[in-house]
Amino acid sequence: MKDFLIKNKLNIISILPFIGVFIYIYFGMRDREKYFENGETLYTIGEVVHYKDQGKIGSSIGYTFFLDGIMIQSEGDPGDPLKNSIYKEFGYNFEKMQKLVIGKKFFVKFSVEKPKYSRIYLSKPVAEDFQYYEGQTWETIPKEAVENKDIYGNLR
Repeated sequence: MKDFLIKNKLNIISILPFIGVFIYIYFGMRDREKYFENGETLYTIGEVVHYKDQGKIGSSIGYTFFLDGIMIQSEGDPGDPLKNSIYKEFGYNFEKMQKLVIGKKFFVKFSVEKPKYSRIYLSKPVAEDFQYYEGQTWETIPKEAVENKDIYGNLR
């Protein structure tokens, strides 16, 4: 066994970073599942700060929201409503999507225990006349708070 380890030392060392990344991703997904998917969550209002092209893997959306006076920055897959939507083709028109969403406010679902675990809902734009204070949270999205038009300007 000792001879095997000595002869294959470089191969073993080259594999270790991949094993480390796998372990990091695995435990990160388990943590997110524990706190976001199965834990206590609330909704608040967030603002889109960027929409980026990520090449072959799709797009990325960056947003901020406030919680207890602290600004939380997050980034993720815009997924909703782009996937399984009649508007799917617009999701890859990055210039158009940037104009449609940057600076706009949408509802964000976040983990109460770990707010870094969050998801923005592009299908739930905030109505311009909805009154709220920054950092306000809800257990469910208030129906009167959702704009009656989607991000593409179509009536719902």
